[in-house]
Formats: sequence, structure tokens, C-alpha cells
Amino acid sequence: MTRFWSKSLIRDAALIVALGCTFFLGYRHYLQSLLGPNETRPRVGDVLEPFDAIDAEGKLVRVDPTTLSKLRVVMVFSPTCGQCAEVAPQWAKVYGERSSSNTSFLGVSLGDVQTTQSFVAAYGLSFPVVAAVDRRKAEAACKLSGWPVIIVVDEQGRVMERWIGVLNEDELRALQELVTR
Repeated sequence: MTRFWSKSLIRDAALIVALGCTFFLGYRHYLQSLLGPNETRPRVGDVLEPFDAIDAEGKLVRVDPTTLSKLRVVMVFSPTCGQCAEVAPQWAKVYGERSSSNTSFLGVSLGDVQTTQSFVAAYGLSFPVVAAVDRRKAEAACKLSGWPVIIVVDEQGRVMERWIGVLNEDELRALQELVTR
């Protein structure tokens, strides 16, 4: 009977893993050099690009932040993301407390329609939610460096404010103040 795990096979596997890690860390460092050490996207002042999505009725819609008539709060998430599930109740709360008719909400899912609908139902999201047709195009259009993200967009499609991840108390209060003006 032959041994499958020879010393040379283990050594070669370790070398491949080490080279892969080195490449990944080097690539990550390269991306950081492009963005800056603590840079997140989207940046305040960025203009978001249009992209295609599917709405709750299954219709193809064009999400175009540059054609808004009022302040828009865009909440981008993936329905399979743990942090997104953690932040969803915060979003539902903020939406429920809004008092301004000058602010509208839009959820943008980076998942498929069925998974998105399940996520919306599970967390009781009552604001409009669309599922991006092409996840990569939606990420590029919103200039994302991570999610979940809340992006506040003005009437010209410019980013006024953004929060990435689960909101702490101060961030949640700032968002609530913004949408209740």
C-alpha cells in the first residue's frame, strides 16, 4: 500500500498556500494603496451610476440616482450576509420613524430575486427593495467597498452621507435625524 501523503507533497502544498497568501496580501496592499489607508467607498460627493434591477413584481427597472426628485436613502445588502441580517431591523426602524415626505427609501439587494424576497419577508422590510440584475455592475454603480451600506443621495445623485456595516448608536441617531427633518 502506497502512502498518499508524502513529505514532498505536504511541502509542495504548504508552498502553494504560502504563495497564495502572499499574493492575496500583496493584492490587498495594492488596493489599499489605490484607495488610501482608511478609504471607504462610496465617498461623500461621488455620483452614483444607474444600473438595472428587478422590482417586487418581477419587472425590470432602471435605478438611476441622478433622476431623483427628493432625498433618497439607499440601503445596499446581500441577503446571505450575516451583518446585513443584523442591520435589517435598524433599517426597518428608521424607515418606520421617518416623518419627511422629502425622503424616500430604496433597498438594493445583491442577491437573486427569490432570496431577496425571503430576506425582505423575514425582516419585515416595508420600503421598496429591488434585486440587482448584475451584482458586479450594481457594486460598481454604487462604488461599493463593502456592505451592508446606507448611502444618502441628494437630488443630483451625489452621495451626501454613507455608513458601512452595522450602525452604532451615534450613526443610527444621525441617520434618524437626517430622515426626520
